[in-house]
Formats: sequence, structure tokens, C-alpha cells
Amino acid sequence: MNTNSFDTKKYNLILSVIFLSLFVTIRFETGFVLIRPFDLICLIVFPFVLLLRGRQEEISKGFFYLLPFLIIHILSASIVGINNLIRELLQILIILIFAFTLSTFKTRIDCQKTFNISFLGSLIILFAVIWWHYSNGFWARGWKQLPDSKAI
Repeated sequence: MNTNSFDTKKYNLILSVIFLSLFVTIRFETGFVLIRPFDLICLIVFPFVLLLRGRQEEISKGFFYLLPFLIIHILSASIVGINNLIRELLQILIILIFAFTLSTFKTRIDCQKTFNISFLGSLIILFAVIWWHYSNGFWARGWKQLPDSKAI
């Protein structure tokens, strides 16, 4: 693990923010793709991860285990059409960027502190959802009023 505590805190926070951005329902709809905070954060962090990663560091084997599944996914997406192929290719690119970031951060973070930050962020999201329901008058069965976070 990295002994520089400032860098470790920074990596813990970045990884937690990336993880928590998966649970935010904010999205920007274009005519072609949906852009979510997770996508933007991964794209913003990626150049810094490339600069951070030393040439002597090996990429984790688990990173390469993903590739056959992702290639099959892309090939199956091409059956639907070229637009679907391009959308899925962009999504796979984001997944690979995230996996590369995880592979780079694995020796630079304190897992317990990253978990604690993520847990605190999850509680903040939870209370924001509770507040939203309360302020909009949904007491018992209003959970269907929020946009689907899994919709692509």
C-alpha cells in the first residue's frame, strides 16, 4: 500500500465517488446515448490514471479475463445494427476504463477507508431519496415515482 497518506486519501475519495456515481439517477439524454455521471467521471479520471500508472506496473490478469466476454457482447450487439454496436462499444470502453482505474488503484487505496467513505455517501443518497419522497408527499408507495436508475 502507498505510504503517502494524502495520496491514499485522494485515491480513496476518487474511487468512492466513482462507485457512488453509479447510484445517481441524473442522466443527460442525447439522441444517440445516455450520459451518466459515472461515464463522465471515468472519462475525466482516466488521463490522470494513465499518468499515475508506471510503465513497470503490470495490468491485473483479471482485467484480461473480462475481454472475451466483452468482445462477445460487442459482436452480439452488432446483430441489432450499427447504431447499437457503436453504443455498446462506447459502454464497453467505459467499463474497460473503470476496470483499468480499479487495477491501478488497488495498491494505492486503503480498502477500509474507501468502504467507509462509500458507506457515508450511500447514507447521504439514502436520506436524499427519503427527503425527496417526504417533500413530494409520497409516504408509503412512492418509490415508483423516481426514474429507473438501470434504464439505458
